[in-house]
Amino acid sequence: MTDWTFIVVPLVVLPIVLLFRFIGCGIDNKATGNFFPATPPTLPGYAETIRAESSVRAYWRLVDGASTVIAADEKRFKDGEYVVSPLLPKEEPEKFGPDSEGSEAGTGDFLFLPQPGLIGSNPTAKCRFFNGGHVLVSQEQADPVLYTDEFTIEAWIEKGWQQNIKGYQYVLFSAGGFFRATFDEKPALHGFTVFAKVDASANHDSRWDVHFYTSGAVTRDPPGILPIVPEGISHFAFIVKNIGSTKFWAIYVRGKISLSGTVQSYSLPQGAPLLIGVGERDPDPTTNPPKRFPLLSRIQDVVLHNRALSQEEIQSHVKLFS
Repeated sequence: MTDWTFIVVPLVVLPIVLLFRFIGCGIDNKATGNFFPATPPTLPGYAETIRAESSVRAYWRLVDGASTVIAADEKRFKDGEYVVSPLLPKEEPEKFGPDSEGSEAGTGDFLFLPQPGLIGSNPTAKCRFFNGGHVLVSQEQADPVLYTDEFTIEAWIEKGWQQNIKGYQYVLFSAGGFFRATFDEKPALHGFTVFAKVDASANHDSRWDVHFYTSGAVTRDPPGILPIVPEGISHFAFIVKNIGSTKFWAIYVRGKISLSGTVQSYSLPQGAPLLIGVGERDPDPTTNPPKRFPLLSRIQDVVLHNRALSQEEIQSHVKLFS
């Protein structure tokens, strides 16, 4: 009986020892071969990549905490301010004359929703729902020029407004109007507004558009066809670029060029504030007029570049989403 014990016990103990050997490898991650796959390298997130780009003039992430009033500029060029305004009343289309756009009602503040931010590679950064509250980047006449002659402004957005009747407008960026700049003898038209509006189709689709404050001709190619504002999270970019004596402009949605054209006699809105998430009633933005056209959406990572980005560069930002 003793002889069998010396033979059987080693045969039983040996597999157990080998088993503990592999269990130990799993714990300290020192296994070799293909037992555990290699850990993939950590890629830089969206914010880290954008911050490092030399073309970035200002970068408002808009993920600041609920208690702060400063919309921090990651490039430290010009901080913005989170502005809580009075209630924005609903305005029916044509209230201010034929073909005037309607404005949704807004509470004048922001909502903080219990969900991740808009960019998958930075999931812990949470943004605001703009409900009439907006970001103001002030621009006094003596301030450094915010815009360069060519530029790109881009953002991530999650459309929050519902299908509505024809004529309602939702402003993403407003910069300019009819006012007197330092080089003007009298008030003149300067700047642009980027907005979505509900079209006249049976589906009442919301579509992106841009309005230039100018007396010169503005063309669209193809004319009359505006890009639909997608449901869910999407990337938006607007560029202005010099081509000869005119300026080429384009709107990109999710990295694809959706609308383009040219504009003449356009001037930069120096001296006028940049508004994010709302528009204004009065054509003179320097007087801080009452607000209208709230965006009613989540907005994140607004970036202003000092040149017109190429489509490939814009697409590279879209790919950084996840």
